[in-house]
Amino acid sequence: MNKEEATLQSRIRTTLSFSYITSGTRQIRVVKGGKGPPLLLIHGANIGWGQWYKNIDAFSSRFTVYAFDFPNAGASSRLSYTAFDSSKDLLDVCRDVIDHFQIYSCIALGHSIGGWVGLQLALQDPEIFSALIVTNSLGFTHNVTFSQRLLSFFPFVSFLSRYVVPPDRKHLKKFLGDAMCDPSFLEDEFVDYYVSAVLRSPVSHPFMFMHACMDFFRLKSQFVLSSQLESLHVPTLALFGASDPLISVSSQLQALSSHVHITTHVFSDVGHTPFLEKPDVFNDAVFSWLDTV
Repeated sequence: MNKEEATLQSRIRTTLSFSYITSGTRQIRVVKGGKGPPLLLIHGANIGWGQWYKNIDAFSSRFTVYAFDFPNAGASSRLSYTAFDSSKDLLDVCRDVIDHFQIYSCIALGHSIGGWVGLQLALQDPEIFSALIVTNSLGFTHNVTFSQRLLSFFPFVSFLSRYVVPPDRKHLKKFLGDAMCDPSFLEDEFVDYYVSAVLRSPVSHPFMFMHACMDFFRLKSQFVLSSQLESLHVPTLALFGASDPLISVSSQLQALSSHVHITTHVFSDVGHTPFLEKPDVFNDAVFSWLDTV
């Protein structure tokens, strides 16, 4: 654990244990804490387990929390682009965490790409989760956007990662802040944690991580899940930030409007990361819904 991660951990009162599990050829960092039924936290993009640092204390009061770092994020293995078959790897890593800790039928909470992973797993295996919460998730809309298609084009992504968001603290902080409704919610300890993880390897750059995930963006039938949602039998809550600059919330809600078995909730004055921007409101929404399941 480096000093930036240790500083972020010091913000959490819950006693946490850190370990690694093997998933294929990858070493996956897993964080565990709390007592109670298992709750699996699936982070978005390349942020790592630390994105939940404002929520773990609340969650661990009711659950045993398991959070992990995907490959090329946090403290998990770094893989080359050719070795990272994102849709398969992301799903396999999540399954391997569940198998290792024997937390089958756990509750899962996924953000952004992590929400897509949770939805895919729930569609493939209805018994894998007892309940699923996704926040600002990808995959609900009927179309793959132009910007998402651009991220599958390596020269474009290389340009972005070198010149638009070069891997330094100033630009990475702006990248994180731009995803929020109000960048003042962004705390220095979290920025330092994120920057230190990104600087471990070029493949950890957020645009490079997204590029590695573009196999499921290119395959519309695999990425866009709207046509499969009638087959989703796991109780599901879909949360959104009304001011999310990265996904079209109105399009997501429209796609979900015919799926009455999926509960939706929209946070006002919040962007792509409601768990960071309004953690108490976010935690309360999660608990209130779980109390009804």
